[in-house]
Amino acid sequence: MALHDELNTILAVEPEHARARHMLGRLNAGVMRMNGVVRWVATRLLGGDALDGASWAEAERHLTFAEERDPEMLGH
Repeated sequence: MALHDELNTILAVEPEHARARHMLGRLNAGVMRMNGVVRWVATRLLGGDALDGASWAEAERHLTFAEERDPEMLGH
């Protein structure tokens, strides 16, 4: 998935980029909110294998980090 790859590229250069971590958290949460069948199709058949490791724990980890580093941003 292009967004996932772009965010990881940003974090490779600047690991503490709060807004990139925010987006990764939202991406993980979005995947986890999908119906199980839809999630399976998206990660297995539509080339979203980068999202196969999505979890609520990862979403929370990224969003918590972002909130601590950039508390002025709404929506964490």
